[in-house]
Amino acid sequence: MTRLFCLATAMGLALSFALPVGAQQDYHAAIRTYGEATVDARPDWVEFWMHWERSADTVIALVNAAQGLEERVIGALEENELAADETLVGEPQILDAARPALRRSVRVRFRAAPFFGRDNGPQELAQLCDAMRAISETLQMRLAGPRLELRDTDALARNAVARAVENAYPLAENTAELMQSRISAVETVEILEIRWERTVEGEDEAALRDRITCSAQVRVTYNFGN
Repeated sequence: MTRLFCLATAMGLALSFALPVGAQQDYHAAIRTYGEATVDARPDWVEFWMHWERSADTVIALVNAAQGLEERVIGALEENELAADETLVGEPQILDAARPALRRSVRVRFRAAPFFGRDNGPQELAQLCDAMRAISETLQMRLAGPRLELRDTDALARNAVARAVENAYPLAENTAELMQSRISAVETVEILEIRWERTVEGEDEAALRDRITCSAQVRVTYNFGN
């Protein structure tokens, strides 16, 4: 058993045995392994955030000043001939009542398809970024982005977790075979981490990332026995 425990530790898995009181041979045995996987998908949107941030003598003055922000943003987009797929304006956020400060944020999404998989895609995206920066400066708003987004992030995350669980199984199966046993059931699946990459910068600074990636790490506990 000592030799097997050392082998299991080196392979990055854990074995556990639980003996009921008074039992000699009937015991619960488990193997715990780790799995990782990364999946990707084409983005549906290129997303920007515009933040209107101000301070004043009173909070009510800030709230009043933030009214009409949606119309100003949409008007600026139309003036620059930018066809946004979605424009969402959040409610005013009071940042500090003692020293009155307020933020109101606007999320602007554009269809991603025109910017990826085409020869002039990078140029088109660069022009969009320049236009959004100019609009933000005109409206005195802070610009963040671009980011890549999906309509259904949950589906991609589920896919990553499922792949990670699949990747955890072979090591558990091999370990059970070493013990002249077999996997009988999955006891638990624990999601340790879900990690997203949505920025447009690729590993090569001259390249643009045209996929959203989702990475998952899981810990799976299997029951095994003869």
